Amino acid sequence: MSERIFTRIHGGRIIYLDDIRPGDIRIEDIAFYLARIPRFNGGGTRRYSVAEHSIWCSRVVGERHRFQALMHDAPEYLTGDVTTPVKQMLGDKMVELEQRIWAAICEKFELSPFLSEEVKWADKAAYYRERDSLGFNPRYNQPDWDDPQEKEYQAREPLLDLTPAEAKELFLIEFNKWRHV
Repeated sequence: MSERIFTRIHGGRIIYLDDIRPGDIRIEDIAFYLARIPRFNGGGTRRYSVAEHSIWCSRVVGERHRFQALMHDAPEYLTGDVTTPVKQMLGDKMVELEQRIWAAICEKFELSPFLSEEVKWADKAAYYRERDSLGFNPRYNQPDWDDPQEKEYQAREPLLDLTPAEAKELFLIEFNKWRHV
């Protein structure tokens, strides 16, 4: 019999990643971690968290999709914000883990596991906005006009600039505001 795979989160709770269940999921844990996990592995010109990204996404979609947009990266509270090249290297195991966590989150909070097109759009728009505003573009703060889709993803909502405590608090406020819409 092999050993169970688990992670211990703040406060000492154990979550078994090989058998994660909706009862293991707590919104306070999600908000706590997402507010501290940096986007793009922390490679920007300033600190910018997954919580700030998620809140931003929820502000550029219609009311009907705001809760899903807020929660779309919630599995990262257990995996971190793994960059795309690393995800590609990890392959199916990473996809399976993210899907397992996402399924438990969706069941816990009564979310559709299928992201709406509007949420997918917001995530892509956030990527462009963050890349250009936070210095991920080698040409700093200049749009990548080589990407024909980029113009479709322009959103005027400014990026947030919050401390981890502020990001956690705002994430929980937005969660309670949009959960039952």
